[in-house]
Amino acid sequence: MSTTSDRVAVVLVTFNRKQMLIESLRGIFQQSVSVERIFLIDNDSTDGTQALLESKGYLSDARITYRRMPENTGGAGGFHEGLRLAQEAGFDWYWVLDDDVEPEPDCLEKLLGYRSISECVHPLVLYQDGTAHEWEHVFDPITTYQAGLHNLSFRNGKDWCVMQVACFEGMLVSASILAKVGLPETDFFVYGDDGLFGLKASFHTTVIYVQSARLSKKIKPGSAYSPFKIYYDLRNRFMMRRKLAQIIYVPRYTRYLFILFILLLTIAYLRTAFSPRTCQAAFFAWKDGLGGITGRKRY
Repeated sequence: MSTTSDRVAVVLVTFNRKQMLIESLRGIFQQSVSVERIFLIDNDSTDGTQALLESKGYLSDARITYRRMPENTGGAGGFHEGLRLAQEAGFDWYWVLDDDVEPEPDCLEKLLGYRSISECVHPLVLYQDGTAHEWEHVFDPITTYQAGLHNLSFRNGKDWCVMQVACFEGMLVSASILAKVGLPETDFFVYGDDGLFGLKASFHTTVIYVQSARLSKKIKPGSAYSPFKIYYDLRNRFMMRRKLAQIIYVPRYTRYLFILFILLLTIAYLRTAFSPRTCQAAFFAWKDGLGGITGRKRY
């Protein structure tokens, strides 16, 4: 294992995926460039995560700072807490990972190789079936729609492409950018917190997605839409639109285009997964989105 003059801390958030978490930790410890500290945030898991970590000796490892949250704060709350602890400890770079990803042994080394180009770098995300996640897209701040370009730059031979948002599944971000952008916003709970973080980061650096650094993602998003997914995606788009209006110019008249887009998206969701539960989720998403209700929803 080699070293680098840049001090790197990992922020890893987990919730009820204890076996995948162990695989993720294994991938981190096998990196060709060592990490100095791992800030492991447990979002109040109920599957025996803490006991498994203790039995395998991870909780006695001086490199791991384990923080068990008193309740599930979602990805947004977990990454906020992890980055807060890491920022207070003082590092040069923060490598942000979810618990269902496992980086290849040279992933971090290759990400650091782009630090002269970008201070917010993302690795290629590969699913178990060999397909790659498509993060090259155009983000529309008026509707919050992300138009996918299907990794066109990679297919045309480029090693990296520009992103307009971020993803907390392998993002490497500098201390300088974190200080300028601020911590992830907890009121999203899930969905959208990393997107807004990346958009803010793009005002200070070129946010990029690279092909040479890779990690494996164990869970591939399916085509089925759960009430959970429908509620948080729709509601958080209202929140995203509201927050965007605070940092960039979004003409007020475009809110009608936004409402039209959310209406069409709602119809698409319900046509695909129509049930009393999904209808209820969509209703509360609109109600809470228009009413400015944030955080975790219990209904």
